[in-house]
Amino acid sequence: MLGTELLPEFPSVLLFVLLAFYSLWWLSTRRPVGVPPGPGLALPVLGHLHLLRSDLREIFAAWRRQYGDVFSLYMGSRLVVVLNGYNIIKDALIKHADIFSDRPCIDFFESIHSKGILNSSGPLWKAQRKTTLEILREFGMGKNILAEKIHEEVKQYLKALAEKKGQPQDITQTTEITVSNNICSIVFGKRFHYEDPVFKRYMEAIEETVLAIGAASLVRHLGDLRFIPGDPFGVKKIFEHLTMVLNTLVKPFIDQHIQDYDEKPVHDFISAYLREIRQVQNKPSAEFINAILQPVQITGGGGGGGGGGGGGGGGWVGRLREWKRPAGPARCAPQTTGPPDTCGDRLGADSPTVARQTALYNNNDMQICQRPRSKINSWN
Repeated sequence: MLGTELLPEFPSVLLFVLLAFYSLWWLSTRRPVGVPPGPGLALPVLGHLHLLRSDLREIFAAWRRQYGDVFSLYMGSRLVVVLNGYNIIKDALIKHADIFSDRPCIDFFESIHSKGILNSSGPLWKAQRKTTLEILREFGMGKNILAEKIHEEVKQYLKALAEKKGQPQDITQTTEITVSNNICSIVFGKRFHYEDPVFKRYMEAIEETVLAIGAASLVRHLGDLRFIPGDPFGVKKIFEHLTMVLNTLVKPFIDQHIQDYDEKPVHDFISAYLREIRQVQNKPSAEFINAILQPVQITGGGGGGGGGGGGGGGGWVGRLREWKRPAGPARCAPQTTGPPDTCGDRLGADSPTVARQTALYNNNDMQICQRPRSKINSWN
């Protein structure tokens, strides 16, 4: 019979398959010459992902003690070099910035057909960074557009809280909408009402996207997982939400700005970008500046919901730490300490002008508030 005739060949076929599999594993996980040491066995396809089961900080700290401040591992089939310590990181990012400034190529983002602002690198990223910083500096000079927009949103936020008349409430969603409204006001030149059903739908979509990113993070290292039937990692849901926000929120604003463009006055980020495109259209950097609108759309959807995962989260971490350590609020905002009744009166008293807000920010006491906030966001 045919099956009986093939039996003598089976060991040879099996040996060939095993050798091919071993060769593939060896080629995909071997450490090139000069690569720092790291943990031992790297599995085919997975690399060292099977070792990252608990708190990554504890695992990386243990590897640092074992292999030194610079070690390497495989995330899937991708070789990753880990730097530890202030001096090592400073040396890499400052003295060798040209080497370490590029972003890694991640299949998860490549499938969006654009790396966007956050994941681009090279000349495109440099042109965008230069343009963005110039616009933000312009917004902060003279008539402080950023401060005015933020101050206006804070007033609306306090008004929304006052409408609850002191009743116990979860202000997470209100806080997230406030942060997102700040971003929309700066980028689009428009804020949304807190009860706007359309804007709430965008917020819900971005909130679901933030929650789904945790499970989808595995796809960053094992890109082929996104082709598995169904949507076990939530990748399709993420793309659906991003597409919805981009096509129904971000793109219409960009199209409207292009249609109604007026070089002066500039009140928001998009109109400032359009002005920059027209100013540099005959310069060498025009190729990269003209490529901005697509990346702005890609990251604008996430930016519009910036409060969804980080804006509110950092605040809750900070408040929790203040509650657990009573001295915290006093150190962060000494002007608002005291009995609850007088402290509340002081907070609700005369609203400071934009000039006064700028002076307060430049004051060292207010910078003390900014530092822990920045640190908290780095943890998130």
